Amino acid sequence: MDGHQTTKTMKKIFQIFNICCLLCFIASATSCSSSNNSSLSLDKDASITSFSIGDIDGEIDQINEIITVHMPADTNVGALVPQAVLSPGATCTMLQGQSINFKLPVTFTIKNGDVFRKYTVHIELDNASILSFKIDKYEGAIDNRFHTITVYVPLEYDITNLTPVITISEGANVTPLSGLSQDFTHPVNYRVVYRSADVTYTVTVIPSNMKIPAFLGNAPTIDELTNPEEKAAAQWFMQNISAAEYLSMSDVVAGNVSFKKYNTIWYHWHIDWFNDSNVVYPDDLQQVMSQLQSFYQDGGNLLLTRYAVCLLSDLGITLNGQRPNNGWGGAEDQPEIVTGPWDFQAYENQKYHDVFHNISLDGNKMYTFDTGYGVTNSTYQWHIGSDWGGYDNIDMWETKTGGIPLAHGGDGAVVMAEFAFNNGSGKVITISSGAYDWWCPNMSDTDQYHSNIYTLTKNAIQYLNQ
Repeated sequence: MDGHQTTKTMKKIFQIFNICCLLCFIASATSCSSSNNSSLSLDKDASITSFSIGDIDGEIDQINEIITVHMPADTNVGALVPQAVLSPGATCTMLQGQSINFKLPVTFTIKNGDVFRKYTVHIELDNASILSFKIDKYEGAIDNRFHTITVYVPLEYDITNLTPVITISEGANVTPLSGLSQDFTHPVNYRVVYRSADVTYTVTVIPSNMKIPAFLGNAPTIDELTNPEEKAAAQWFMQNISAAEYLSMSDVVAGNVSFKKYNTIWYHWHIDWFNDSNVVYPDDLQQVMSQLQSFYQDGGNLLLTRYAVCLLSDLGITLNGQRPNNGWGGAEDQPEIVTGPWDFQAYENQKYHDVFHNISLDGNKMYTFDTGYGVTNSTYQWHIGSDWGGYDNIDMWETKTGGIPLAHGGDGAVVMAEFAFNNGSGKVITISSGAYDWWCPNMSDTDQYHSNIYTLTKNAIQYLNQ
């Protein structure tokens, strides 16, 4: 037998051997699998067959394993005791009559033998609210805490015959109806009803010389804003501030619009992984800086929030020509999930300032979001103390910056300030606490504190725009 033939024969033998080994392995594996399967209890049912809180039954979606419970509007979702019926033999340690916090969805694991199922429970409070109230292009400012709506319209409007367009929460009914003409010589009540929720809003229409506020954006339109933090703030602004307009920097650069049209401009700027030692402005911002400075020097008002407080030095607002001395921040896609409510605190002598109107302070604390919120902790503050340099105490900060401290963080740093009129200039409000946050990946309508951010911002804009 030659070498070539010997090689072919040997290959044949190895192929037969390998096939035999494979068959033995399959047989062994099958035998082992049958043995393991016979020891598992996989024929059990691990289901929630009914779920209730008090006398209210939940709606169970067995396919998607989701339970929805519709509760009265005034329910304290932070301490509810659920009751559930499980399939025979099934258990769940969390469903043993204990009080549970349902501010965020809660997942229950049901076990029966070796079978597991996970159900997620959502509590939906009955909601009857007006989401928007508009007369022509003039958006009403809605206060959902005190259920008031204020709409500013031009002086020439006939307020005895105005037709509002109203958007309300899903499933609700409003009286009088949207699109029905009304005489707004005096305030008009609008009643919104949905299940147990019954809310009456008082709408006041004020004829005035229109002072137009604008949101200054880093993109041509709100939809084109790539950062969700900026987009959330801009969308809220357009929906809740009367006569509001979106102002793009690109339009200013192109000469399509002038800052002079506006009375107050809000600039809310976010960048991931902020580093105050190497701030890079958007290209359009650098091109409009001189026009923005002229706007301020000629009496225009500014609301500068988050990293927009950088502009204090460029626009010549602080006496010492400096920005805050202490800044940092994370990224939107890597948020910090907080384990308790966050806040910043009004200075004792400022807690009755107009910017804190209608905000329920806990002492001097203003809570802005609660447990489970995902925050970038984007902070740009004035650290007070000799260890950072510049401001040994708050009196020194006031003298050097010319600012009025409105609120501070837990470490005493100034996170909110006012810069009053100065030689014909406008007023400026800055908010740069890490607790001032508009968007997170797990935003929830049930967060009991986040509305304080809306109220604070509306107050600041109205204070500046008056």
